[in-house]
Amino acid sequence: MDIVQVLNDLNVPYCPPGQHHHVRQGWVGVDCPWCPRPSGAKSRWKLGIEISSGRCNCWTCGGHPLIKALEALSNVSYGKLKTLVDSTDFFRPTIKPTRGRLKVPSCVGPCTAAHISYLSSRKLDGLSVSKLWQLGGIGIAGAMSWRVFIPVTVGGEVVTYTTRSIGDGGYISARPEDEDVPLKDTLYGMDLARNSVIVCEGPGDCWRVGPGSVATFGTIVSSRQIELIARFPRRAICFDREPAAQRVARRLCNSLSLLPGETVNVEIDSKDPGEASDIEVAELRQEFLDGYQEG
Repeated sequence: MDIVQVLNDLNVPYCPPGQHHHVRQGWVGVDCPWCPRPSGAKSRWKLGIEISSGRCNCWTCGGHPLIKALEALSNVSYGKLKTLVDSTDFFRPTIKPTRGRLKVPSCVGPCTAAHISYLSSRKLDGLSVSKLWQLGGIGIAGAMSWRVFIPVTVGGEVVTYTTRSIGDGGYISARPEDEDVPLKDTLYGMDLARNSVIVCEGPGDCWRVGPGSVATFGTIVSSRQIELIARFPRRAICFDREPAAQRVARRLCNSLSLLPGETVNVEIDSKDPGEASDIEVAELRQEFLDGYQEG
């Protein structure tokens, strides 16, 4: 059984791949239940469901869990839909075979004034960023003390995490046995991206650039991450300005150039996107995101 059969069984109207400007090859389109009712043919089929994986993404409001989308579209109970989805093959490729099971540290709580102050020191609106990116805070907790907890989601579900010291401690990420999906098999921020992406190195870069940016967790880019980046038709690689990072960025562009879509390398004046000025951020978004989210 595949997603088309599931939609047929649920009597949910859909658009086949490539038959509408919102529906790319490899996807089927449905009317997004979270967006206003379509006013005409051009505004239909904004919620795409990837046939091979079951990943859901709306051109307007971003990613959603598949079962939640089917529940809203069909009025069938969550339990029945979960049984249906779990019995199919198409849902599982989104998440590769796991090495462990997600275990969020017990010391994680809401962001405190100290965490908000750290975010604000990075030219960010600390409260807004913590809410948008669902950040948590860690206080006194041994080696994990005073960190921002950074969840990584796939289809709205937290599958792994990393943490960032609010001092000089750098990043500490989940151990293999404490994550559902390996960190390097994900892109940070992917659930908030739509048609175009700005690819950065770290979560802090994404917080500064905003939704539509994704991060690879460093300059070592895995083959799985390249596959994920290639799902977006328009990609701007925006790594740190230092020569070593730019060499990696150019190699990544070369790899992506062999795949469908458009890829460009972007060098900014600041040392990295996380330090970009307001003007640079606005220019990046205008050039590569804001005008291209509707396809």
